[in-house]
Amino acid sequence: MNKTRLILCGLCLSLPIFATPAETYLEKFQAYTYWSKNLPTSPDPEFLAFIDTNTPLAQKLRRKWLYQLGRNKNWSAYTQYYQNFDDIGLQCYALTARYHQGQTQEAMQSAKSLWLTGLSQPAECNELFKLLLASHEFDENLITQRIVLALEKRNLSLARHLLKQYKIPRHQDVQILNDIYRSPSRITLLDTGELHDDYYLYGLKRMVSINMEQAIQYWQHVKTKNYSINNNSNPF
Repeated sequence: MNKTRLILCGLCLSLPIFATPAETYLEKFQAYTYWSKNLPTSPDPEFLAFIDTNTPLAQKLRRKWLYQLGRNKNWSAYTQYYQNFDDIGLQCYALTARYHQGQTQEAMQSAKSLWLTGLSQPAECNELFKLLLASHEFDENLITQRIVLALEKRNLSLARHLLKQYKIPRHQDVQILNDIYRSPSRITLLDTGELHDDYYLYGLKRMVSINMEQAIQYWQHVKTKNYSINNNSNPF
């Protein structure tokens, strides 16, 4: 019996000691912390092996590194190591990288889907949008479409910015929107014109949040009904 116990103990001692899950995670976290503070310009195999693992830390480090590559305009490396992310900033960098690597038409076509939103996009999209505005793929109707989307989101700052992006900036329309923002009842002074239906409904929606009773009165007005029919919109 004693001999058997000695043999079993010897077998146990000869087995490799494996790290616990907690120890493994700690090692990975320490590696992440080091690389996060020392993002490489030229990645070594160890770094690439780390970001290729399918873990939250690896994906977080890859995103951070890609942002650095984008800021440094290292487009060849960016394209090589980019993976599809929901991150809009990284998507904009990816299309900018494709543009600078000769895929101009494809990049500009794809950029339109990121452009057409009523939300303000991150600063990483600025260069891409400048390229889009200057490209042959761009039609000023895309500005108009985005202004409509911005007003639907009540994103006044974006709408005002976009009005200045036309070849002939629409400064008068910027002033009209400013006036409506300060005093929504000024929508009754609007004449017919491109985007004026959208200005009217923007003002009516703003009025709802300020004076519901007055907004209901305007909603029942014939002019308001005409606007709502044309735009298929309801501010309530």
